[in-house]
Amino acid sequence: MSERGRLSTDLMDEIAVLRARVAELEHAEATRPDTEQALRESRARLRTVVSNAPIILFSLDAKGDVTLSEGKALEALGFKPGQLVGKSVFELYQDQPDILKAVRRGLAGETFTDHAQVGEAWLETRFTPMIDSSGHVIGCIGVATDVSDRVRAERALRDSEQKFRLLAENIPGLIYLCHNDAPYTMVYMNDMAEALTGYAPAEFLDNCITFAQLMHPDDLKIVYREVEAAIAQRRAFHLTYRLRHRDGRLLWMEEVGVGVFMDDKLQFLEGYIIDITERVRDHDAVKQARDELEQRVIERTDELRASEERFRQLAENIDQVFWLTDLEPPRVVYVSPAYERIWGKPAQGLYDQPQDWIDSIHPQDRDRVRDSWQRELMTGELHEEYRIVRPDGAVRWIRDRGYPIHDEEGKLIRMAGVAMDITDVRDAEARARKVQEELAHVLRLYTVNEMVTGLAHELNQPLAAIVNFVHGTRRRIASGVMDQGQLMSACEKVAEQAERASEIVRGIRRFVVSRESNSVPSDLNRVVRDALDLAASDREAAQVTTHLELTDPLPSVDIDAVQIQQVILNLVRNAVEAMSEVEESHRQIEIRTELTDKGLVRVTVSDSGPGLGANAAAHLFDPFFTTKHQGLGMGLSISRSIVESHRGTLQFRNRTGQGRAGASFYFTLPISKVSE
Repeated sequence: MSERGRLSTDLMDEIAVLRARVAELEHAEATRPDTEQALRESRARLRTVVSNAPIILFSLDAKGDVTLSEGKALEALGFKPGQLVGKSVFELYQDQPDILKAVRRGLAGETFTDHAQVGEAWLETRFTPMIDSSGHVIGCIGVATDVSDRVRAERALRDSEQKFRLLAENIPGLIYLCHNDAPYTMVYMNDMAEALTGYAPAEFLDNCITFAQLMHPDDLKIVYREVEAAIAQRRAFHLTYRLRHRDGRLLWMEEVGVGVFMDDKLQFLEGYIIDITERVRDHDAVKQARDELEQRVIERTDELRASEERFRQLAENIDQVFWLTDLEPPRVVYVSPAYERIWGKPAQGLYDQPQDWIDSIHPQDRDRVRDSWQRELMTGELHEEYRIVRPDGAVRWIRDRGYPIHDEEGKLIRMAGVAMDITDVRDAEARARKVQEELAHVLRLYTVNEMVTGLAHELNQPLAAIVNFVHGTRRRIASGVMDQGQLMSACEKVAEQAERASEIVRGIRRFVVSRESNSVPSDLNRVVRDALDLAASDREAAQVTTHLELTDPLPSVDIDAVQIQQVILNLVRNAVEAMSEVEESHRQIEIRTELTDKGLVRVTVSDSGPGLGANAAAHLFDPFFTTKHQGLGMGLSISRSIVESHRGTLQFRNRTGQGRAGASFYFTLPISKVSE
């Protein structure tokens, strides 16, 4: 085809296109009213949607002025739809550089999505540039969505994740997330994995090692079974098993976990594991100790039963009363059957009313025993002898001994003791003392008789010679045949015979009081107590109370204990007899031992009697001087001789001052060389 023909064809094509365009324009012109109406309706619908959607639809011109502002999300910024039109974004948000930076990017023709906080709201904005037909950017449009709830949720999630991370890193146990498969493949583990197992968390997460490999084979089967049962029942599982540490140690673990379900399908297992090896060891040790203790208790119980049986047989078959009493409050815990035989009354009365015991004591002994009980509780020991009056009126003598029982803190809580009927013993002792006193009286009479007989025999010759010399001298003087020389000779012979008689008396005295002594270092307090025991019947018969003030410790003295005991016994008996006319309630003997400032040991025996007059006191230690109706007057004389033979002195004084009366005898003895 020629060039001309080709141009003609192109022209025809152009004309055809123009005709088609004209036809379209004519059609458009014909349908224009309908199209404008549809457009208006579309715009109305769009405005309605935009006004109620949680978005902001805006457009900016090239200078940053708002040409469109629609959308419900404007309310979060404090504006109404259309209110921002004509305002400059650069003025509205001049103090928020991040927003201005995003606007400049949009006006520069960049398409992007930005996140910014405007007031209390978080907005996600999509910027799109507006370009004219020549390709120049004439502004931008944007759609901002309020994502405040999502941002808050994301922040809360991050905070939760941070707290969980801190908790997981610091909790003293292993936190894990794993699959419910045979090796328990780990998805997450905290750093405690290495402390508990010796393996780092990465080694578990890379499947270099699995938990199933570390579990004791015997425990693994149980773990599988327990986990499957818990999953089937949608409950937590609680496991205890042994785990092999990397260093070879076998440790005990305790695990609590649950299944994690999504859409009713098990996804993971999560849980917490701690090392309880020490607890298990402690539990085993406690169990072993408990088993051993239980065995000892069983053995001890058998021993106690056997001991209790032996005690029961002993208590029920001997004629002594075993008793046990609480002190706070006073309560009889046990009294043996012998109580009913000796006291003559049912034991139940004593359980019901402990005061029944003190009420049964003889009235003359009751106050003494009650005071002694209160006083001796301070030391925790009771040693008393007293009389009881049975319901039938019979009087029995009781020897009662009590001993302390303390608690773990040393506090006295109980008293245990034994009481025995000593009436027959006391009666026998009384009869024996009476026989001894009668024998002693006969012996004294015999001794005096022998002394008098011997004295008369020995003195007969010198006295007869003196009488003969005197009579002969008198006759010769009367006859006038005696000169002065003969008289002097006769007087000398009389004096010789008198001296002979005096020597005879001194020899007899030495025979009586100068027996050889057996002196050894002795405890004078013990000698005092022994002497009081010998004089017990005399004191009790006379209703005399005794008060001791014994210095303890007291240096020992070199004495013949029997002789010094006799001295104390004489002084006590004299004191008892001196108070025979004093009222019973005022009869009291005080005995004191002490160390003097001169290094001597002194014993003082005082009574509450009337004392002694001046004449009696002057001759008190003379032989054969006595203030008693039937006394021989030798006791104090012999006592002084005994004390002096021990290099001591015996003296007397009347008690005076502080309303007190009576007599005090006191003797001193040198300290033993062993004590010096």
